[in-house]
Amino acid sequence: MSPEEERQHGLTRERLVEAALAWIREEGLDGLSMRALADQLAVKAASLYWHVRDRRELVELLAEAILESVRPARGGVGWREAVLETAGALGRRVASIKDADRILLEVPEAIQRSQVYAHLKRHLESAGLQPGEAADVAFAVIVQVITARKAPEAPAFKAGAVASIAIDSGSRGVALLRGEGLGEIELNPRHPWRFQIQGATWNTVVDASGLDVREIKFDSGAAKAEIFLPLPRGVVPIEISSGVVGVTLHRPAGAAVIADVHTGAVRLKLDDYSSRAV
Repeated sequence: MSPEEERQHGLTRERLVEAALAWIREEGLDGLSMRALADQLAVKAASLYWHVRDRRELVELLAEAILESVRPARGGVGWREAVLETAGALGRRVASIKDADRILLEVPEAIQRSQVYAHLKRHLESAGLQPGEAADVAFAVIVQVITARKAPEAPAFKAGAVASIAIDSGSRGVALLRGEGLGEIELNPRHPWRFQIQGATWNTVVDASGLDVREIKFDSGAAKAEIFLPLPRGVVPIEISSGVVGVTLHRPAGAAVIADVHTGAVRLKLDDYSSRAV
């Protein structure tokens, strides 16, 4: 189909996005393909590439459409109310569209181009955060809203069991350090430890060197976390869920690491290896 025939047929980028959103509401993101979308529009699949390069660009357009439909906070309210209103509007929009969370996390760059992100960043700067801090927190808030879910209840601690510690919602600038007199929260090296860092948290540092670490989990909404790993005593599972932003892992020389990283994790770094998005 030529461009002229497409215009006569009414095929536009906007119509592609509308059709793709309609498809996702019924079938979900997994069923979306250029061929399936072309069949729905009664055109040849090749004609779609006049408007989008590939499926990823289509997903970017879907993410932009979702974010553009989020109503910003009312004018004249304080920064806290503005952040809560914007987050609430985003949460309702994400909940109304099947797989919207997966769409947004698949293309995090669309989040950072959005007015939702810009509004949150501006309000956080008005609260006194520096631009870089406001950008990190705004992104973390959006990711937390997108991936929000009820956290599982922790089992009761039993004597002799592995000690667990969770950095939970609202935490900022927490330092967990081994030994005595070293940090805000000091960890007893005589106990084995299990760590869980979950949203919405920001700027967490864990110095686990010299500890007996049994497990580390980063749950959705955790942002800007730095972990200094010890020499392992056996296999230590490290799980990084979708919706995690900015994790840096430092391992001791000679230690092997296998990390189970879920799709949607953003800005991960292990030693010299880094990844923008998974």
